[in-house]
Amino acid sequence: MFLDNKYSKWYFNIVKKGTNRTLDCYTENHHIIPKSLGGNDKKGNMVKLTAKEHYVVHLLLMKMCKDKKDKQKMCAAYLYMSKVRNDYTQQRYSSKLYEYHKKIRAKILSEQMSGSGNPMFNKKHTEETKNKIGKKNSRKTLTEDGRRRKSEYSKNNNPMSNPLYAEKARINHSKIYEVIDPSGFIIVVKNLAEFCRNNNLHKGNMCSVSKGNLQHYKKWKCRLLTT
Repeated sequence: MFLDNKYSKWYFNIVKKGTNRTLDCYTENHHIIPKSLGGNDKKGNMVKLTAKEHYVVHLLLMKMCKDKKDKQKMCAAYLYMSKVRNDYTQQRYSSKLYEYHKKIRAKILSEQMSGSGNPMFNKKHTEETKNKIGKKNSRKTLTEDGRRRKSEYSKNNNPMSNPLYAEKARINHSKIYEVIDPSGFIIVVKNLAEFCRNNNLHKGNMCSVSKGNLQHYKKWKCRLLTT
């Protein structure tokens, strides 16, 4: 299961150290033989480690496994546990380590899915299956006629596309202003934006006049009557 290398020695040294002590600080339970590799929850397979030790042993497990599938499992477990945050551990993962181990895992998965590891290796879809896949994919892409019908449906069922409704909404939501032109003539305006367009005025400046931020704009005066 494990290689006889320096990482294995470091791993079991940490485990041995953890089994022969009592800690009064924050600890995490660790499966000496991970459950994904056949371990269990019995007392003899459990050890209490500090957060830092727990992080390190999961890093070592990836470098100890003989089998590539086991290594991939340990890589997945390491990526999962190393992103955990709490009051004691905070963030325990650097971007460089994350990128490095993501690449390792991706490479292992790629090797597993190549050749005989691929579920479709030496297999071909039947004509019936191909037809089903083709029909399913064809429904995802609208034809020219389908796009036209969808556009027409949206246009006909959009209330704002109805000129009468749009005009009614525009009138109902327009504020009423009293505008005084440079000659002193008073005009009651319900649609200030349209009025400004017709008289070559800037609506923003006219609104500033109505709010009292400007005394006048091009000698035009304006005040809000109703909202």
